[in-house]
Order: sequence, then structure tokens, then C-alpha cells
Amino acid sequence: KMHGKAKEQAEIDEEKEIVEMATIQTMGKNKYGNIVKEELQAELNKNLGNGVTDVLYGDDEDYIVKFNQSKRYYSVNSNGDIEYIESTVEKNILTIPCVNSENQLLLECKYVVLKNQYSKKAPKISGYMPENETVSGEIKEDKVVELMYYMKFNNDYTLVFTGLDQDGNITDNEDEIVGYMIGDGTTTDGNAILEKKYREL
Repeated sequence: KMHGKAKEQAEIDEEKEIVEMATIQTMGKNKYGNIVKEELQAELNKNLGNGVTDVLYGDDEDYIVKFNQSKRYYSVNSNGDIEYIESTVEKNILTIPCVNSENQLLLECKYVVLKNQYSKKAPKISGYMPENETVSGEIKEDKVVELMYYMKFNNDYTLVFTGLDQDGNITDNEDEIVGYMIGDGTTTDGNAILEKKYREL
């Protein structure tokens, strides 16, 4: 029977191989050899069953596969290289809920942080701009940091701010304006409504 170190090394090799297989299968599914987080998770679930692993975000373009039973972590970079992460630091989960100005959840990203400090690029959401380009700070336990996103307007036309009164009707009387419609000024349909307080910033 194998003991201690040798046994652990054998388990690590086995887990690493499982991640490598799933990564190769995932890359093979995509024309450009990209690794899509959800697809990697699906491959691992197919090979091992549900709930055995969690695919989380690591640094930048990396993913981290966590084996829930052994509590071991493996990083997967965009080239498909797998590394066992030896870490004595408690691994904390940073959750970044991305919300819009009405506090609706657009996207939620979970990252494994292996140090006491973190710095993450704001997740990309098409059509939106993050309030801050990076999210950084100290982390000593699992942490949730909310990030606000503003809608981007396409620059196909010059934006027109059309004044609206409290009933939502178009008005150009400054005293009656409670908000603005942003768009091409033709129709309230498909144009964003902006509260007046933003307009004055």
C-alpha cells in the first residue's frame, strides 16, 4: 500500500489527468480552441458526475478547477496548460455580482483568490461599461463585491437628450423635466430613459 506523499502524488496525478482530458475535449469543440467555462464544467460533469468539481475563475484568462472532495485546485490557462496549485493560504472565494443602475443582476462571477489581496479586471458585458475597470482589495474570507454597470449607447447617431415630464411626455419646459430620453429623439421606444440627476453630473 502506498503511504503519505506517494499516495497524495498519485491522487494529484490522477485528478490532473482528468482535468487535462476534459480541457482537451472542451478545446476540441471550439473552432479556435477556446476553453469556455461552462463547457469545461459540462465535460467534467460528464466524466465524473455532477458536483464533483467546480470550475471557477482564476486570474485574468485562467480557470481554476476545484475538486470538492479532496479540496485540491488546478489552474487551466487559455493554452490548455494544467497546473496543480500548491497553496497553504486559505482559498477564499470572491463573488462579483455585476448589476445595472436598477440593481438588476446582469452577471455573477466567482473567483478563487489564493492571496490576501485581489485585483480583478471588471468582467466584460456586451453593451455595458463597468463603473470601475478593476476591482481590488483585501480578502480574508469569502467576500462579495458588487460592481455597477452603465449601458453603452451605440454611436451610430448623435444622441439627443429629450426632456420628459413626470407623466413621461416630451417637454422642453425646464421646470417640468424630471428625466430625459436618450436616443435619436424620434420615439420613446428602444431609447433609454435617464433620471434627471444623472443629466446634471
